[in-house]
Amino acid sequence: MSAFDPNIMGIDDTFTSSNSSSSTSTSSASSRNPNYTTNRHSTTALTSSLDAYRSKSSLQTYNYPLHDPYLPLFRTPCSSTGLTDTRSSNPLTRRGYYVRQKCVDITVDKFIKGGGTQIVELGSGWSTLYLRMFESFEDDFTWVEVDYPSLLDSKIECLSQVKDLTGSLKFLKRDITGDAFVDDLKKLIDPSVRTLFILEAVGMYIPSSSFSDLLRNLTGEFKKCEVAVYDVVLQGRFGLMMKENLVKAGVHPLGLSKTSLNAWSEFFSASNLKKSEVMTMLQAYKGGIMSREERMKCDGVEFLDEVEEWEMIMNCYCFCTGRNYDCD
Repeated sequence: MSAFDPNIMGIDDTFTSSNSSSSTSTSSASSRNPNYTTNRHSTTALTSSLDAYRSKSSLQTYNYPLHDPYLPLFRTPCSSTGLTDTRSSNPLTRRGYYVRQKCVDITVDKFIKGGGTQIVELGSGWSTLYLRMFESFEDDFTWVEVDYPSLLDSKIECLSQVKDLTGSLKFLKRDITGDAFVDDLKKLIDPSVRTLFILEAVGMYIPSSSFSDLLRNLTGEFKKCEVAVYDVVLQGRFGLMMKENLVKAGVHPLGLSKTSLNAWSEFFSASNLKKSEVMTMLQAYKGGIMSREERMKCDGVEFLDEVEEWEMIMNCYCFCTGRNYDCD
């Protein structure tokens, strides 16, 4: 195929929300108003996706060692928000986002090289992860991006500029807490095939019970389900201070209930993810996921005066992986 074709790529134009009475009316409202969302927390999540775009763009502005030629594709729809000033972030944020992106990239790269063929990004936002992996592996996998219709409509329009994309990329415009979400996802991919679900900063925007229900549904329906989660672990006094700030910013307080790595381990276990590994982002940075060489490259980009503060922040975020099956 010579160009991006949303019809060939299996895009689902409907949207079901647990807070809406009609998928048709919701989809229609979305098409009339690009800023349409179903509730306050979806608004916060969409704002967060724009902030993540700005922070990831700043990594290139400050010459972090990440190859991502695709971020400029999304500059136009993001520019009206005022969140595309890539010099407005600070060194602590930039280094944190670098570590976050490296951990996700390494996990996905390992999954594909290990024979994995299905990947689902829940709350994909303005992520370029599929495009970067497609550049490396071409058509060796099927990829589904899931997010609110208002965002995905804009993203699809931006991706029309990309040549030679194949049918391996699909979109699902859904609220992931909706009752029909998993059933709709199964229409796009094979639930019997090994599948990696990526959730970057998703759990903090929904109640913990809804997050647990989501993971249990995924592990119950997908026989070889793997999960990679980047989220918060608000431990200690510094974590309590961060929680107050996040709640003020609109993050759901019931999504901020985990205050230790042990709480995350128990959460994964209760969600039928028996084979799990949890670590703070500082642990991931210091060898849990990133190599010494990758860490040295990161440290050489810009000097940090507030190393102790950065480490406290990184100890309040975590990277958790798990699966519901035993390896062959």
